Formats: sequence, C-alpha cells, structure tokens
Amino acid sequence: VPCKIEPILQTAPGEYDDALLDGLDYFMREAARRDMKVVLYLTNSWEWSGGYSQYLMWAGEEKAPIPGIDGWNPFREYVAGFIPNERAREMFADHVRFIVGRTNRYTNRKYSEDPAIFSWQICNEPRPFGEENHEAFAEWIGETARLIRSLDPNHLISTGSEGIVGCEGDEALTERIHAFPEIDYINIHIWPSNWQWVDKEHLAEGIDNALALTDRYIDRHLAIAERLRKPVVIEEFGFPRDS
Repeated sequence: VPCKIEPILQTAPGEYDDALLDGLDYFMREAARRDMKVVLYLTNSWEWSGGYSQYLMWAGEEKAPIPGIDGWNPFREYVAGFIPNERAREMFADHVRFIVGRTNRYTNRKYSEDPAIFSWQICNEPRPFGEENHEAFAEWIGETARLIRSLDPNHLISTGSEGIVGCEGDEALTERIHAFPEIDYINIHIWPSNWQWVDKEHLAEGIDNALALTDRYIDRHLAIAERLRKPVVIEEFGFPRDS
C-alpha cells in the first residue's frame, strides 16, 4: 500500500512487533512526564493504517483495493464488508482487549490506570460504508464502547467519527452512535476541501461558502450535543494552503 504507515504494529492476527509495543510504552511514559494527554485510537476505516481492509483480508476476503490506485468505489464496496463480517470484527475486539488490557513495561502501570490517556477512540473516522450497514454500524460502536468500558472504568471513550459526514449524511445515526452511555463526548472532523465545500484551486472565491458550511456543520452537532448533554470535540480539521 503506497501510503501505509510502516513499520506495522500488528503483523498478523494477534501477532505484534515488540519493538513498536516497547516504543508505545516509552512514549506513554514520556507523555505523562510532560503532563501531556493522549488519545489512542484502536483501528481505522482507511487503508493507511490497515484497519477495516486488513481485518477483512485476515478474515479470508480477497486482496483489498487501494483507493488511490483502484478508485474510490471499489474501495468503498470492499470495506463495506467489515461491519457485517463477524470474524473481522472479532479480530478487532481481540486487539482492543490486548491494547486496553496492556501494562506499561516502563512504569508497571496498567494502561487502564494511566493518567496520560485522555480517551480511547474506537476508530479513526469510522463509517458504515452503505445505508444497509447503518443499523449494524451503530450496534458495533455500542458493543465496542461497552467492551472498552469493561476493561477500563477510568478513561473517556470516543467514537472518532467525522460526525454527520462520517455517518453518510444520517444525522439520526450520528446522534445514535454518540448517545451510548459509554461514549463521553461527540467527535467531529472538518475537511472543507475534501468534502467539496471549496475548490482548492480557487480558495479566495470559495472561502465564504466554506466558512458558512463549516459554521452550519458545527451548529448541527451542537444541537445534538444539547440533546445528549455531552461536549463536542472538533478534533481534526484541515484546509488547503494558498501559496
């Protein structure tokens, strides 16, 4: 995969590169020494860190298409198989148990008791990838949040969602996945160029539209937050540079 992060932490189901686990332990110790807080995410819907497509291949599916090479639609259709694939989801659950249940070799402190952790994040930008998956997607978010809570009663849990865009325009689904009692705050990401709110080749002409749609996007999630009585974290955002 041309854009994949390497070296790889989990090289096969349940098999881990110990040097990287050592590095994670060391990083967590150093973050705590600096009074820094860390959000640790546990999988990814995109191909650049394995995620959905890697679990599907481990579950026996054919080689995953790469969106930058094979196109968006073949990739989307492929990763749509993650939510209904019980074997892929169970391998991910095993990974959750392994990481959340870990003890840091440098501090001898359980991750579940590490004050440097701000939040466990279920997935980077989880998506259902198809309306037929919306119900099962919500159930997966809920069951994973409950699994994390059973392993760690001390830390916040978050979805990692982009918000309404990540829920494919389904505002009710966005509210549902953040309504689980184990989910402590609402995530949103904001990418105006990626979402065609502005043309990166004509930023000056499109900036007013990008600002208006961004304000509206935030407001829609603030309304959800009011209903759920939970805070909102805008945790990821980007805009193209103009020269």
